[in-house]
Amino acid sequence: MGAASGAPTLILLGMLRFLFYDTDLGRFMPHSLPIKILRRWIIPLCILVLTSASALAADPMVIKYINRGALDARHAYIYELIKTILEETKAEFGDYKIQPYENDPGGKRISLLIKQGDQINLTWASPGTVRDSAHVIPIPVDLLRGLLGYRVCLINSSTKIPFDKITDVSSLNKIRLGQGHTWEDIDIYAFNNINVVMAPTFEGLLTMLALKRFDCLALGANEAVSTYREYLNQISTLTIDKNILIYYEFPIYFYIAKKYPKIAERFKIGMQKIQTNGKFVTIFNRYFREDITTLDLKSRRMICLKSPFLPLEKQCPKTGAPDIFDTL
Repeated sequence: MGAASGAPTLILLGMLRFLFYDTDLGRFMPHSLPIKILRRWIIPLCILVLTSASALAADPMVIKYINRGALDARHAYIYELIKTILEETKAEFGDYKIQPYENDPGGKRISLLIKQGDQINLTWASPGTVRDSAHVIPIPVDLLRGLLGYRVCLINSSTKIPFDKITDVSSLNKIRLGQGHTWEDIDIYAFNNINVVMAPTFEGLLTMLALKRFDCLALGANEAVSTYREYLNQISTLTIDKNILIYYEFPIYFYIAKKYPKIAERFKIGMQKIQTNGKFVTIFNRYFREDITTLDLKSRRMICLKSPFLPLEKQCPKTGAPDIFDTL
């Protein structure tokens, strides 16, 4: 029996000793109280205490999401947010257990899994995508504060492509962008007539970039620097373009399987808590402030793309994309 259930049990034993133990005789006297009092008060009280002990000893809340360990190191920020939310809500919801799903399914497969809720009950995606339209409960707070919509190019240092001459969508669609075949960004690039070359795995994309199968591996500003550092020893020609910044609206929300409303409630309260106590921004800055400085995003030439997942009329305003960098 765990510590949580042990405390009520000790209280119950203490009550029984107080009520029935005769200190003069040195033994229990079970009939020292009238039977009516036993029936009306003592027995129901004992049942209540034991029921409380049983409730406190309930199984922890099981949170299931995709995590392949070292292969998903670029999602470390999301994983820390999840753990922080769960820790911040222990008082309200009790303990938890994380159960990683160690495969790498595509968007449609994830939608099926999250709808079933057996192997995955938590995911994160952009509104309007296939995962968003599954049987899920959204937690509508952008986990990356808009940063994932800012894309920079990982390129091969021996490329002949003049990235300093790419100034707009029409010139961008003259080069080839690499993307994972399950990435929802593909629909955004297709909507804007951008040429996309796909690979089944992230590692495969980097290999193809080394072989010049495409010209730019467009990654979010939150993951480009860490990817560059992680793979530079394996791909000596890997570098980061310093000229262009591709932008499209791509907020990322947590989504919980609809059959687990208690988990959704926990994440809603947890997100509110870490926004209020400042931990959300603190974690964000710890992961990304240095990378944003390194990429010098403000000095880049921004090319705005429209997303088919969101209302078109408010996208790509003449004043440019929303600027979050002054708030970091």
